[in-house]
Amino acid sequence: MVRRRPVDGAGEIWVVVADVFIGFLVVVILITLPRAPTNASPHPHIAPTPPALDFLAFQREYQELKVRLEQLAMADADLKKRVADLQQQIDQLKGLHSPALPTCKYTGLATGPLFDAEIQGGDRFEIDGQAYSLEQISVRFRQQLDAADKGKCRHTVGVCYNSGLSVPDANTGRQALQRLFYVGELSGQRCAALFPK
Repeated sequence: MVRRRPVDGAGEIWVVVADVFIGFLVVVILITLPRAPTNASPHPHIAPTPPALDFLAFQREYQELKVRLEQLAMADADLKKRVADLQQQIDQLKGLHSPALPTCKYTGLATGPLFDAEIQGGDRFEIDGQAYSLEQISVRFRQQLDAADKGKCRHTVGVCYNSGLSVPDANTGRQALQRLFYVGELSGQRCAALFPK
């Protein structure tokens, strides 16, 4: 303890006043010092998220998910409508068949063209070295034509054109054969081999 030097009455008063003033300053300093927060985060380097910000984030995410759900519902409705439309079209097409008959090769009644012919005129055809009219062709191949009618198919034939044939006669002869058969044109090499000149 520090011993004070004896002082007179006036000096003692000033000493008491100084002690009181110093004590007052100490109290003021202690009051104004910053206090540590009671709810400090366990990780001092991470600032706690205010509850208000958490609520806003959750509300925004909820709205986004709600909009997305509505979009998915609309897409699902569109797909269901499309499926219903397609099913209706399928039901309408059931039992319908193409008006064109399949080839007899396709149905298995024939293995290929019924014959190859050279068109020599509007109603003149060469088959296997012999000349035929369309009526004569229908007589010669009557059995095959009847089988095709029964089997609901049509025979095919291959054709070549005589070198001296005019375009109108070529078209007329081709159209005549198409009354009974499906007509396909043979290659020049094939025609040269079948109908040498």
